[in-house]
Amino acid sequence: MIYITRRETFSASHRLNNDKLSAEENRILFGNCNNPNGHGHNYILEVTISGGIEEKTGYVIDLKQLKKIVRENVVNKLDHKNLNMDVDFLRDVIPSSENIAVSGSSSKIKSRQGDFIQSNCTKPKTITSNIKEKNKSWNCIRLKKVLKIF
Repeated sequence: MIYITRRETFSASHRLNNDKLSAEENRILFGNCNNPNGHGHNYILEVTISGGIEEKTGYVIDLKQLKKIVRENVVNKLDHKNLNMDVDFLRDVIPSSENIAVSGSSSKIKSRQGDFIQSNCTKPKTITSNIKEKNKSWNCIRLKKVLKIF
């Protein structure tokens, strides 16, 4: 099995806040991340596809197409946005990097690209998506079925 990874970066702001908690509880729980005016991060997104090599092309997937899919469906929707207010799929969740990984992967990439991946990547096995706020830690979502993410 071969693993192909595309790395993209984007910058965005957010505020971590749970409306079910008091202002004091939010401040204690989220600390500086609960700043009423928000704060920003330079995120790193890595999308990895694993599978067999396509006999016709020698690829698992064409990297130009993977780049296009990731940029159109995730990066362009998040870059230089306020994640609490400007991103539809994050409006009703706390925009932690965990929720960005889950919400972005499951709701945005899958909706329009499944047919492309299935027709241009004959043996895809798994997809992994990593979201990093800093290089020291990150969140990973691994989906077993390709159409769950693409």
